[in-house]
Amino acid sequence: MGATTFAVMAAIGAVLSVIIALALPFVLLPRMARFSVLRERYLYSRRGWILVGCVLVMVAHIVIAIVVAAAAAVYPFLWATVALIASAFVTTAIYMALYIRVARSVRRQSGFFP
Repeated sequence: MGATTFAVMAAIGAVLSVIIALALPFVLLPRMARFSVLRERYLYSRRGWILVGCVLVMVAHIVIAIVVAAAAAVYPFLWATVALIASAFVTTAIYMALYIRVARSVRRQSGFFP
């Protein structure tokens, strides 16, 4: 495989990664963050575990993004991977915000709002 073939493949991979990164929230959130799904998760999970999981996943995204961004200083095609990680971080943050909103709504409806 020649250098030009590798450059072309890296460019195609980078473009596809950026397209996937842009589409990720629009594809995942309508399926995962429906009110009924979030309500069931709130009602049948241990209190706070969903939020702890979201925070841990977001911390992992940050750590991995820092490592990959450092490697991207040497290998520029890795910026596409950083874009994918950033998109996953944003998707998780939006999911967590929607989950909190549903949890508050359920607590209000039940008359228990500490």
